[in-house]
Amino acid sequence: LSRGLGDVYKRQIITCDDEGEIDSGSVTRNVIIECTVENPSMFSEQVTIQVEAGELDSSAPESMTVAAGESLEFDVLFRSDEAEEPGEMEVNVTATVNQVNGLPYPLGPSDSEEIIITIIEYMNCDSEIGQGGGTFDGGDEISISAAINCNSNMEGEVSYQVHLIKKNMGSSSWPSGFENIDGNCDVDIEVGDTGENCNFRIGTPDNLNSDWEGCIVIIAVSYTHLTLPTILLV
Repeated sequence: LSRGLGDVYKRQIITCDDEGEIDSGSVTRNVIIECTVENPSMFSEQVTIQVEAGELDSSAPESMTVAAGESLEFDVLFRSDEAEEPGEMEVNVTATVNQVNGLPYPLGPSDSEEIIITIIEYMNCDSEIGQGGGTFDGGDEISISAAINCNSNMEGEVSYQVHLIKKNMGSSSWPSGFENIDGNCDVDIEVGDTGENCNFRIGTPDNLNSDWEGCIVIIAVSYTHLTLPTILLV
């Protein structure tokens, strides 16, 4: 029996997906890797599953029984911490035979699969406008405030810019005489949570010939790696 098993288990008994990705900024922060345990022998066997996940959390079946000449599929779940640093991680899944036909097999053969888990870069930013629209006279200064809250797994800088859009026009060009007094608002992004206020001041011309109706738009014009959402103030 031992000789037969030794000959059989020179062959591979486990296969898994080669790679997976985790977005550590998502709600789940995990990836599921599919694996298959094969039993090419003439005997029923019990196989234990061990996972070496490094800094990641993992879950997988502890053991399973595979009939002679059959195979079983199973899932291994890997989960990261929030704001896990981006990069590649090497993890391993090992299957070891510990019983044959219901009898202990203490020195049973084992086989491992190496998997590359990539923690992808992310930067999620939300905003809350401090006030709504209003009516202003020519020559007034318009003040706009927005609270910027970001969660990221990398450091960077985001630059926000204010634009004017005329009603029913869709153009973001600045009307004649209007002025962006303070320029852009730069937000330094740290790993984890970042909160900062952006304040904008808009100068209006004294000599408006007619009423101007529209909205103020705050957008991210430069950023690290990823596109950020547009902020609208109507």
